[in-house]
Amino acid sequence: SGDKWLNSDTEAEIVIDEPHSWIKINKDQIGYYYVNYPEEVWQALTSALIEDKNSLSVSDRSQLLNDVFYLADSTQVSYDIALNLTRYLRNEDQYVPWVVAISRLRNIYNLMYQTDLVPQVEKYCLQLLEKAYQSIGWNVSADDHLNNRLRGRILDLACSMGHEECLNHAGKEFDKWLQNPSDRPHPDLRALIYEYGMVSVGNKAKWEQVWKLYLAETDAQEKIKLMNALSAITDLSVLNRFISLCWDEKNVRGQDYFSAMISIASNRIGQNLVWDYVRENWENYVKRFGLNERYLGRMIPAITRRFNTNTKLEEMKAFFAKYPEAGAGTAARQEALENVHGNIKWLQNNKDVVVEWFTKNL
Repeated sequence: SGDKWLNSDTEAEIVIDEPHSWIKINKDQIGYYYVNYPEEVWQALTSALIEDKNSLSVSDRSQLLNDVFYLADSTQVSYDIALNLTRYLRNEDQYVPWVVAISRLRNIYNLMYQTDLVPQVEKYCLQLLEKAYQSIGWNVSADDHLNNRLRGRILDLACSMGHEECLNHAGKEFDKWLQNPSDRPHPDLRALIYEYGMVSVGNKAKWEQVWKLYLAETDAQEKIKLMNALSAITDLSVLNRFISLCWDEKNVRGQDYFSAMISIASNRIGQNLVWDYVRENWENYVKRFGLNERYLGRMIPAITRRFNTNTKLEEMKAFFAKYPEAGAGTAARQEALENVHGNIKWLQNNKDVVVEWFTKNL
């Protein structure tokens, strides 16, 4: 390996003394720019990482993942090149590459959610993280900060993709906590256990118990964790009731209300419930909060961010046409429309390639 500095010239020539199958530009991500390679070099970099992830530094691995997905999203490389690179993650054990990868894999999962590809994406993610999951486990270490952060990310991805062992463990810890609520789970794992415990073993009775704990809780950070647990239940009727309960300021303070609605909308089955409720009750929102309440405006892009069909786009346009006055939310409405339009365009550009790649690689 050798270093060559590139200045601001538009062209630079790098002479390599002996033949190599790959070259890595922007070593350790010193420069703030993206790097594209010919397809055969992407393939060679992928093969090198699959063979030995340590052939490149942690920074370089993170940068390659970041660059290839940025380039794929902007249609400068085919999406199968980006997905191929993720195959090396089966052996990844470092925090930063996983953070980049999880963000990108979740994005694909969200964009493909209305398609029949979901079980394949889940299965693939579970294959990638299995080694990391088994190695990192649920025991928090006292002095390994990065590893503790990695644990949170891996467990979150595992549970959200339906990892049976992960969900069972969260469910057991959740039940244990509800039997003695003053004995809370470890702070690093608490939010995960609350949320995925509710997903795993939640029912109306357990939801009611968590609701009472939420109402009695005075610590703001703890209230957020409990709210996310309440939002995670998979029972439609309970979520509908939660939406109504949130409106009463005796239950949820005005400043927490928007976080609650966004949290419910992040639940798959809660997304449309919140969208319908907001549209039906818009006049009440304006009356209560006023059009200059920026959190009211910000709620719209937050609850519609996963929409990816023309039907949803038309619903948004119709809603904005019915209530043209947006006040402080004018820019947020535009952002919401652009975001959904971008999701639709992403599917037009990439859906076929992504479906074919997952079909071949599972």
